[in-house]
Amino acid sequence: LNYASHLIFKKLKLAGRTDVNNGSWDIKFHNCILEGGDRAIRIQTGSHHIEIKHSTLSSYWEIVDLFNVSYITIESNTFLQFIHSIINGNGLANIVIRNNLTANIPGLDGMYGNGYGININGDSIQILGNKITNIYRGISCIGSAIELLNNTIILTTGATFGINASLVNSTIANNYISISGSTASIGLSLGYSTNSTIAFNTVRTVSSNLNSKSAEFSGGTGLLVQNNIFFNQSIGHSVSITTLPSASLWDFNNYYSLSNKIGYLNGTTYTTLPAWRAAIGGEANGLSVNPFFLSNSLPDISQIGLNNSGIPMQGITVDIDSMPRNPVNPDIGCKEFSPSCNIDAGINAITEPANPLNTGMQLVKAVLANQGVSTLDSVMIHWEVNGVAQLPISWTGSLGSTQTVEVILGLFDFQAAIAYTIRCWTEAPNSLPDCSHANDTTSSPALYAKLCGTYTIGG
Repeated sequence: LNYASHLIFKKLKLAGRTDVNNGSWDIKFHNCILEGGDRAIRIQTGSHHIEIKHSTLSSYWEIVDLFNVSYITIESNTFLQFIHSIINGNGLANIVIRNNLTANIPGLDGMYGNGYGININGDSIQILGNKITNIYRGISCIGSAIELLNNTIILTTGATFGINASLVNSTIANNYISISGSTASIGLSLGYSTNSTIAFNTVRTVSSNLNSKSAEFSGGTGLLVQNNIFFNQSIGHSVSITTLPSASLWDFNNYYSLSNKIGYLNGTTYTTLPAWRAAIGGEANGLSVNPFFLSNSLPDISQIGLNNSGIPMQGITVDIDSMPRNPVNPDIGCKEFSPSCNIDAGINAITEPANPLNTGMQLVKAVLANQGVSTLDSVMIHWEVNGVAQLPISWTGSLGSTQTVEVILGLFDFQAAIAYTIRCWTEAPNSLPDCSHANDTTSSPALYAKLCGTYTIGG
């Protein structure tokens, strides 16, 4: 289409690349099937006011290619196989990409798409409510006045990042990002951004790679980082900061890493929340608790400590599911929730021993949490070391809703040159069945004794 206008394509199958060029405008593709070779559709050279809605698109390279265009709406479509990207665009303005789904299936060569979900450069762009799965890179964007809201990004094998952005006067909020695999993956990466808000996101990384991190920040100024869950379920950091953004506010975020690596800044790893607060000059109301996710594919959690623990933010009044947020005390993370259990106990963390171990008989301690609404007055606490059950304890006391207490589990004789993992869980709170088992159990990272003696490296 060249210099075309006022056209509507409905319920058509268009095979081969569809081109919209040279200032074409007011063109709609509704309920169509667009199958291309290198692209399903290419829109460029000043074309504007183009709609692609309720359609199915596929190609072996890029599906939608945009260049120097404006007022484009891509909404409620399903994208199938591709290699490079779902939507690729440069020189964009006033773009809406909303409620699209990737159902990525292997292409003719048997490969999944190993490129980008959305890769764009421009201004005044809305990326809203999309679900992106089964690719290597989620959303990459550079520009100003960009809104990245309510997206679900679930990436597995080979994934490198969920969201990678460099922004001005923009907002990243209410997104759920889950990345797993063995690569050095980053859930949310923000580089040299200015006057932007990062809020109410839930970022989960599950990678066996030491360099994985839930979030990474590199410089910038005037950032507002609040009400996020930064969770690393493996050996990497929760948050890594290469250069601390200036004139920025960090607060009401939850940092948790199973390896106790809460944060990294200027070559230093921080393993406690007080030390992290001092390092970044923020997080007076920050937390470090295990969210206890109910599944890998959903943002639902079972941690009462994150309920009503956030701060209201102007312009963010609903969650990822468009449910109203508590106007006074919203929940931290992308999804509002209400505790549904009256009687519910769990172990939030194993606090002692920590790396590096002292050998010999050492105390083992854990944090007991009341995850229910009613007062907790008794519970059985079980624990094991390297899979060997230890003597359980019967705790009694009075623990109000959301309250925690550190308990002594017992003593254990730790030896040198052995890796230890401690696992601890609750049973029978108030002598009743536990309402939810999702938050019962916590395991320590691998624990090792200090090196002692003379060692020869090489030779």
